[in-house]
Amino acid sequence: MIIDPDSKFNVDDIDTQIIGIAADVGRHDSEMHQHQKAQLLYAPAGCMTITLDNKQCVLPPTRAAWIPAGAVHCAQMRNVVAYRSVYFDVAAFPALPSKMKIHCNRVVTILNS
Repeated sequence: MIIDPDSKFNVDDIDTQIIGIAADVGRHDSEMHQHQKAQLLYAPAGCMTITLDNKQCVLPPTRAAWIPAGAVHCAQMRNVVAYRSVYFDVAAFPALPSKMKIHCNRVVTILNS
């Protein structure tokens, strides 16, 4: 699947249990939005600013953000970012966390190698 930069991407329009996206993204603002799939957001190169739970923070390459289904959030990139997202259908994976978290463990770091 190719995501057209001129059209809105809606992960909820894709009927699958897991969706992965990898792209080098330049200046971008996703604007505040939410979706019914949970999201693991990570950038192995570059920083993005994310807004979660009305709090803004920088997501550097050493961290990942867990965004539960239905959480209102925003991602902003000012420079080129190696954007990585994995979306999960919560009906297929009911044990997924329901709280937002920002963390990066050794597994995510190894996957970046």
